[in-house]
Amino acid sequence: MRTSILEQVFIDSILRTAQQNVAQGEGLEPFLFLYMDGQPITITPVVHPLSPQEKQAYFTWLGAQLRRAGQVIEAAVFLAETWLVLATEAPAACSVRPSRHPSRREAIVAIGRDAANTRHSLVVQPFGRTEQHQPVWEPLAVASYNAPVAQGLQAVGLLDTLFAENQKR
Repeated sequence: MRTSILEQVFIDSILRTAQQNVAQGEGLEPFLFLYMDGQPITITPVVHPLSPQEKQAYFTWLGAQLRRAGQVIEAAVFLAETWLVLATEAPAACSVRPSRHPSRREAIVAIGRDAANTRHSLVVQPFGRTEQHQPVWEPLAVASYNAPVAQGLQAVGLLDTLFAENQKR
């Protein structure tokens, strides 16, 4: 991979665009950025199902479709707006779903990994709102770009489903 979509320059550029969309009141549809055949490819927007099972089914379907078309994903970054509860700032942060937690905040999250699951990126941009509903950008809660994945610490999520289906033989 010559230029990785896991690198800071790429992720910061998509984060800036996402911030502009939120600031203009357009909200943020989830986006999936793929790196295949040495080229970045954008799938926009990702179907926005309601349930976690539907999201997983979509990523499974997408990975299989690309595999059947002979396209192998080298890296992927998923960008979405979400709720955030920081355990360091909120009592019982893990006992309530983030969408229902009284200390929740909005955030933009970019999460990515490579096909071998040896490199990953995670950026979390929390924000509040003014009375006029304009975003107030807070410092990044997490900013890890193209970092090595520690042995045994690989997270499991939607991108893993995408890669598992795409790389079946």
